[in-house]
Amino acid sequence: MRQDIINSAIDRHFPSNKGAFKVGDYAGKDMKPFMYMDCYCPNRDLRIAPVWVALFVLRNYPDVEYIKYYDRIFTRETLRRSGRKL
Repeated sequence: MRQDIINSAIDRHFPSNKGAFKVGDYAGKDMKPFMYMDCYCPNRDLRIAPVWVALFVLRNYPDVEYIKYYDRIFTRETLRRSGRKL
């Protein structure tokens, strides 16, 4: 599935991630451009910011348009406005 491919690419790109950040798909064909991201780390001692993971996914997977992380939504437009280069 798409989420498995993206999660393995995240772990390869960020070696210190070790499965902490994972993305998942929503159910339904109309939700294909949407993904959610969770952090599976009990102590939250990470060297990776969630915005970097979202930036990596949006740069490398053009079919993904929105990534929801708790109360934040990352899109290409919001990352550009915050000064990130896509």
